[in-house]
Amino acid sequence: MKNVLLVSLNMSREYCLALTYLKLYALKESVVREHVNIDIFETGVNKHIVKTIVRIIKRRPDLVAFSCNIWNITRTLRVAKQIKRFSRARIILGGQEVTNSYIDYLETYPFIDIIVDGEGESTFSELLLDFVETDFARLKDIRGIQYRDHNRIFRNPPRPLIDDLNTIPSPYLDGSLPIDNSYHLGMMVEFSRGCVHRCRFCFEGNKYDRTRTFPVERLREEMAVMKRLGMKKFHILDPILGNADPKKLKAIHHIIDTLFDHDEPFFIPVEVYAEYISNKNVRYLDSFSAFDVGLQTIHPDVQVNIGRAFHPKKFLRGFRLLQTLGKETNIYILIGLPGDNFFRLMETVRFVVRINPTFIYTNYLLILNGSGLREDIEKFNIRFDPKPPYEIISNRTFPERELKIARLFSENMMKAFNLNTTLMRKVSR
Repeated sequence: MKNVLLVSLNMSREYCLALTYLKLYALKESVVREHVNIDIFETGVNKHIVKTIVRIIKRRPDLVAFSCNIWNITRTLRVAKQIKRFSRARIILGGQEVTNSYIDYLETYPFIDIIVDGEGESTFSELLLDFVETDFARLKDIRGIQYRDHNRIFRNPPRPLIDDLNTIPSPYLDGSLPIDNSYHLGMMVEFSRGCVHRCRFCFEGNKYDRTRTFPVERLREEMAVMKRLGMKKFHILDPILGNADPKKLKAIHHIIDTLFDHDEPFFIPVEVYAEYISNKNVRYLDSFSAFDVGLQTIHPDVQVNIGRAFHPKKFLRGFRLLQTLGKETNIYILIGLPGDNFFRLMETVRFVVRINPTFIYTNYLLILNGSGLREDIEKFNIRFDPKPPYEIISNRTFPERELKIARLFSENMMKAFNLNTTLMRKVSR
């Protein structure tokens, strides 16, 4: 038997859904079931690194595959290096941080053997078959990977996307994942992959060339199983769910209304684009608990720089419709966008304060690996920290000193506004 260990170093009160997907999809193959023992190892990203390494090596893995994200890539590389040093295990990296990467991880880190670049289920399953049958002699035939062979680096063509997402077994219906209300985001339920928008600061639109969804019936079954086990907090993974067509929203609205009584405590937030909220679809949104609106900036020229558009009248009309539902309506602003500056950022802040959302969240712009803004560095004279999380330092219109002042001001404004809102809500109860 080959011992394969799937590893994720998680943020506090989080878990990794992707690892269970990989395991269950690979186990569909009879050869893998018969010849591979697949275990999952999750631990906190801030846990003692030596203890993490020892716990992995004690399992005597033949292959260790790491799920890589912006919050764990630095620690993951340190762990992977020591695993390679003290064992003969093959090292595979996959996940958002190494997909469409502008960083050449194989060239930079010689202890990495293979990188899964893109959607991982089919690729990882094929890798395990090759591992069992030929000890990786057929890597040249596996699409969607980069690999090292005798100190040479090879990059294979991309793998086609999985057309039918329902071929990926559900870890919730399978019973593979423990149900726990203490998770920060609740239980993650994936409904779609990809995004119709191509925001330059995000890698979701760049990662997949089209959007696919899981069946609505699967979403209902997964949530029903977790509801029976006592789950009350869910995070539906879909960046455009709040703007889905009315038929799909109506179906999800029916699922939530059927599963939960109106006086029963539950929390299901959703991401929305306010411009797309209308009288036709807003009635199907009242089953959700909170709405997260990524405004980012009110300036049309800045929106163009990040691959978006802003229509003030449509935005305000849609946002007012959301507010009529009486739920949390939260607005997000990005600090440091190309074309923005301190005073233009303050105009965005003033606009947001005037329309009175429930909460305001300001985030520092990150020049994510794999995002479109990595291509625009020279265009906008962007300087950023080369170490994760890749925080912006300055751009052509936003000098470094001005950006630091804007960050301090925005963070304090956010804390004051949100604290005031929280206190007012407590008093009114």
